Amino acid sequence: MNRTQDTNPIRAGQTRTSIRIARRNRFIESPVSENFSRLDTLVRSGQFERALGYLEQESRALRSVDVHRHEATRAELLYQTGQIAQASGLATRLLNEPLPVALEAKVAYVAAVANFEEGRFDGSLDHIRRSVRVAQSSGDCNLIAMAQLGLLRLVADTDSAIVPLLRDVRRVIARTGDPRAQARRRRHVAFKRASVPSRVGSRFG
Repeated sequence: MNRTQDTNPIRAGQTRTSIRIARRNRFIESPVSENFSRLDTLVRSGQFERALGYLEQESRALRSVDVHRHEATRAELLYQTGQIAQASGLATRLLNEPLPVALEAKVAYVAAVANFEEGRFDGSLDHIRRSVRVAQSSGDCNLIAMAQLGLLRLVADTDSAIVPLLRDVRRVIARTGDPRAQARRRRHVAFKRASVPSRVGSRFG
């Protein structure tokens, strides 16, 4: 059976152009997409040194696609590899720029924990509250769990502050179904039980 050919030269030319653009985009975007995917895999598996090395190696390609995602991931990896001052400075700078909600929550979290390590406790609490507020506005359970776990780590260990927060964190993490988040919550609870009076510790978890 013979296929009917489009005899309209303008329409045929537009079709050929569209095909060429689609092929070019697949050629350009696919490798970069794979780069971000590989980077995310390294981060999720806790291979932070390797992830930072990979990010620096592929920096130009990653920045050309999403500079804020690149910089947010870099801030996280700087913190995770012990480069606290650099992580704090980068995260603080990023928070003065317009960011997507997910990145803003993560960057505020990095700024909070980095400030805490530096002994800047007021700034740390301001940043973690921002992370919680932004995460809650997103409705993303994983983001909310991350931010609330950070708040749990940083707030004062009093009855009034910790016990209601632990209940909130437990509920949010249960909705995520993420075993890693559940493990992090259990570690926080174990730490609090070991570091506060038993009458308070008995109510954790």
